[in-house]
Amino acid sequence: MSRLLILSGVLFLTVAQVLAQGGATGAITGTVLDASGAVVPGADVQIVNSDMGSVVRTAVTGPDGSFSALLLPVGTYTLMVRAQGFAEAKITGIAVRVTEMTRVIAISAI
Repeated sequence: MSRLLILSGVLFLTVAQVLAQGGATGAITGTVLDASGAVVPGADVQIVNSDMGSVVRTAVTGPDGSFSALLLPVGTYTLMVRAQGFAEAKITGIAVRVTEMTRVIAISAI
């Protein structure tokens, strides 16, 4: 009986730990384009938590102009995009919800 109780306790703690890692997270993905609609590879993307005012994730766009930021805590974010030869792009009010992927298209002007 005591072995069963110990085994049950270990199983409970393991399951609790796995569930705790799931957390309330979402994601932001997107593509950076120039004014003509061409992709902008190699752009620096900063994701800022609007409530805290701090950068929580950085990324660089791939050859297809895309980026991803996974496992972001639920909240509101600002996206800052910088690329050589382009003006900085800023998108505010991006909502991240539990288990949802928010898609953003950022257009950088020259």
